[in-house]
Amino acid sequence: MQFSSWIKENIESTDWAVVTGTTSGIGKEYAEALAKLGCNLICISNEPDPLAAQKSELESKYSIRVRDIFLDLADVEKTKAIAASLAKEPIKILINNAGFGLKGPLQSHPVEDYIDVINVNAVAPVILTRALLPGMQSCGRGLVIHVASINAVVPIPNNQVYTATKAFCFSYAAAVGRENKNTGIRFQLVLPSTTKTPFHDRQGAHPGKSAMLPSAVVEASLRDVNQSFCIPHRGDRFLASIFPFLPRVFAIDLAGYILKKRLGV
Repeated sequence: MQFSSWIKENIESTDWAVVTGTTSGIGKEYAEALAKLGCNLICISNEPDPLAAQKSELESKYSIRVRDIFLDLADVEKTKAIAASLAKEPIKILINNAGFGLKGPLQSHPVEDYIDVINVNAVAPVILTRALLPGMQSCGRGLVIHVASINAVVPIPNNQVYTATKAFCFSYAAAVGRENKNTGIRFQLVLPSTTKTPFHDRQGAHPGKSAMLPSAVVEASLRDVNQSFCIPHRGDRFLASIFPFLPRVFAIDLAGYILKKRLGV
C-alpha cells in the first residue's frame, strides 16, 4: 500500500489519530494503515470485544499506543461528552468513517432507527470535527477525512435516509474544507463504491464481483491526502460526472437500478 508523504512528514510521535468504526471494514483498514505509519490511535467503535482485541493486536504489531473507546455514535449526548474530552488531546488526524444504513421503503423501519442512522452518519461527524478542529487550527496542521459514499451523488429509493445523510456529509465536509483552505489542515471527502464489508451483511445484501475491497478504498484515500475528493472506483468517477446532467427522475431510477445490481438484491 502506498502512503502520502504528508502523513509521515507532519505527524509526530506525541500526536494521535482518531478513527471511528474501527473494528470492521473500511475503518479497520484505516486503523491498520495509520498504525503501520507509526500513528498513535484512538479507536472508536460500538463493538466492545473486537475493539479490545484490536487494541492489543495493533499495539503488539506496530509498537504504538492505542486507546479504545466503546461508544455508540447514535447517542448524541455521549458523543458530545467524548468529543469534549478528546478536544484536550494532541489529535492531528480525524477519520469520520462510522456509518450504517437501512434498506427498504420508508415505512419498513421504526422512526427511531432512522434517527440513529442520521445521528451516526451526519450528526456525529459534525460533533467530532467541531471539537477537534480548533486544536489542529492552533498548530496549523492536521488531516480530516470524511468517508461518505458514491450514493451521496443522487437520492436512491429504498435507501432514502442513508443516501440523504451521505449527501449531507458531502455538502458539509466540502464546505468546511474550503473554510480551512489556508489553515494548513488537509480535508478529504471519500466516496467509496459498494465495498465488501459487514455493513452489507447486516442488511442481507450480497455485493457482487465488482465490489471494492476496503483496503483498495483506503489505499486510494491515503495515497494522496492532498486530493479534496477521492472516488476510488473508476466507474463511479464516470457516473458522478454525468449524473448532474441527467434528468432528475431518470438519474434517481438509474442509481437505484445500479445499486440493486451491485448488491445482488
